[in-house]
Amino acid sequence: MKKFCVALLCMFFAGFCACRPAEQPKETTVTITQKTNNNETIIETIIATTPTTKAKIGENDLYINVIDTYPDHLVDDYSHMGNRYFALYDVDGNGTKELFLGAENEWLGKYFDVIYTIRNGNTVWQEQFTVSGYQAYISPSVFKNGTIRTVHNNDGALSNNYYRFENGELKFQTRLLNDLGEYFRFFAYQGTRTPITKAEYDRVQKEFEGDGQVIELDWKPLAEYGR
Repeated sequence: MKKFCVALLCMFFAGFCACRPAEQPKETTVTITQKTNNNETIIETIIATTPTTKAKIGENDLYINVIDTYPDHLVDDYSHMGNRYFALYDVDGNGTKELFLGAENEWLGKYFDVIYTIRNGNTVWQEQFTVSGYQAYISPSVFKNGTIRTVHNNDGALSNNYYRFENGELKFQTRLLNDLGEYFRFFAYQGTRTPITKAEYDRVQKEFEGDGQVIELDWKPLAEYGR
């Protein structure tokens, strides 16, 4: 009887642990007793381990605060939440996923217009990255080499704006303009345009876009964040 009870208890604990994720264990004392003629006899005392329950908060859970506070530049009011989307992707390969916030329209499909990252334990809005005039823009792109690009089509004149992370901050790098066969480069976001050759245009474009591989972001409704 004693061996049977011990075996049964061991099977119970084995099944219990197999059904739960691995967690930090704690010790639990279990006592097996046998009652005979109203007398209680201790048969065995077992020191077993059972999982403790401990919430694990990943670094990206800091972004919940961003979504919960609803800054004005994200959404106008709570009713727009269903029209917004989010995606997480590590742009610069430093182990921290950036938070992309975006929307959807008939011209671009799903696109992003706001980017956050985590730096020194805080969420940081990447203010240098700007998207405006949605009707005229091609959807922004994230290249595999870490470059982010926005494209503006102004009656056939295409402007490519390039951004890259520097020390945890997304910064404007350069703008290339193909104005119907005339080529220009901007070295500052609000800078003056400098004429360049087609060969120089192609060289700079390749420098920032690499082999042209674009990341397909995994978009999900903003309302589902944290679920």
